[in-house]
Amino acid sequence: MPQTIEPYGFPDDPMPEVRALSTYLARVKGDRPFPRRCDIRPEELPRSAFPRLFLVSVEQVSDEPGGTRRRFLYRLIGERIIHATGANWTGKYLDEVVERDLGETITPYYDEAIEARRPIVQEYLFKSLRYKEPNPSLSYLFPLSDDGDRIDGLLGLFLILEGPWAQGK
Repeated sequence: MPQTIEPYGFPDDPMPEVRALSTYLARVKGDRPFPRRCDIRPEELPRSAFPRLFLVSVEQVSDEPGGTRRRFLYRLIGERIIHATGANWTGKYLDEVVERDLGETITPYYDEAIEARRPIVQEYLFKSLRYKEPNPSLSYLFPLSDDGDRIDGLLGLFLILEGPWAQGK
């Protein structure tokens, strides 16, 4: 009997980049609950999505005696995101690269995707250091897991909907 691949993400989303990425991730995850980071091949990613992608490692670190907390390490930042933010965060932790209030805004999105154990989309008001007006945007987060249980990564697609870095510009 042929294997049926379950959708992963947003196969019916109106944005073509989102549909293409959802289809790709469903294919590479196969019958596992989540795609593995090692299965993602940059050359196979949708070309229109690649400049808007980011890849985050999810790490558990000791916080205090007996306690842990999550840290988010940026492994990859797409060129459209770099241009819009004015910074390349590749190789840096979220808590090292952003103003504290921005980190406090982004972290709950990442936590929600991890705790929901499924792809999520969040409306986000993007504020660039290069432009004074905030711009409506969408952040799609796709959980990744190397062992099929613990979420150890997030693949994100960041779409700015209005302003100088909007989708079609």
